[in-house]
Amino acid sequence: MTTQLPLPDDKKMVILIRVEPGCLGPDGKSHIEPFCIYMQSHVASVHSDFAKWEIRPRHDKTHPELEYFFMNKKLTPARVEKYLHFFNLDLALFENEIHELLDQQIEQFHASPSNTPMH
Repeated sequence: MTTQLPLPDDKKMVILIRVEPGCLGPDGKSHIEPFCIYMQSHVASVHSDFAKWEIRPRHDKTHPELEYFFMNKKLTPARVEKYLHFFNLDLALFENEIHELLDQQIEQFHASPSNTPMH
């Protein structure tokens, strides 16, 4: 089976990343909303042929950091694995890539002068 890329938006998997305020440092709560907006714009092109990203604060720790959806339905890990298999990707490696991307974006966010708090 050949998959034509990029997929139409309604066929793309949605990757929901919930970011904990604490990963932005001791005053992360005051930076989490701007960071999520920042990250959303910086990751939009990553795997954009088959994925869409939603970046939100993780205020409730009962919600997982990562969730995957397809056509508004939550995917099980087995379904995510099957979806990623079409693109020759492994779920564990894909999630490692997401965590590395998050770390990079946090570093870039902190390094950006426009994200320095005003006093």
